[in-house]
Amino acid sequence: NNNEMSVIDIHDFSDGLDVINKIKPNIVFSSFSINPINHAFALAAQRKKILLIGEYHPEVTSISNEKKMLLEFSKNLFSNSIPTDKNLNQKKFMRRGQFFLYKIKFLLKTHKACKSNILKIIKELFVFLWSFYSYTKNPNKDMKFGSDLYLISGKKTYQDAIANGYPPENLFLCGNVRYDSLFKNFKNLKEKSTSKKLQILMITTPFYEHGWWSKKQRDEIIYSITKEIIQHQN
Repeated sequence: NNNEMSVIDIHDFSDGLDVINKIKPNIVFSSFSINPINHAFALAAQRKKILLIGEYHPEVTSISNEKKMLLEFSKNLFSNSIPTDKNLNQKKFMRRGQFFLYKIKFLLKTHKACKSNILKIIKELFVFLWSFYSYTKNPNKDMKFGSDLYLISGKKTYQDAIANGYPPENLFLCGNVRYDSLFKNFKNLKEKSTSKKLQILMITTPFYEHGWWSKKQRDEIIYSITKEIIQHQN
């Protein structure tokens, strides 16, 4: 029910703990991750002893070209726009980089509000910077095992989580909740396609939009998948 939902802007709050104190949620859907905002809310929820639910994503243990990743991230950091911009008026010097710095400051303020140990804060700051540049396995186990419950999108992902040391009792296999409303709308469609050909809807992960991949990388992946499907028409 949309009447029971509200959207808040983190810019209206000083830190993650400030959000928790004012909203007073029973459950926080976030997780300790290399995303500073998610991490800040997870930290605040843990401080207030609120049930913390997060998503488990298979970890990237290596990348094919670390120098290329470093260059791509540096370019994104100094970019004056982001891929979701709709007009040129949104351009601003280091627009993406400034928001990245804002997120780091938001996390540091949350640590201060939660009275975190200064050594822990320094350690996590280095972990975040390293993770954004390398996008490799996160070395900080406090980030890895912090949530009370993890939602798992599929059986293969569940097996990956078990292999990475996650307790089975903390894992909940539920499918990808992002697509629930999409499939519900499909069922409610009255008009059906008259085409006899198999139609496939491909929903991509926003790696390009978040700056983890270049546009070329994203397009190459989509092309490769499409090409493989065409070769197996039966």
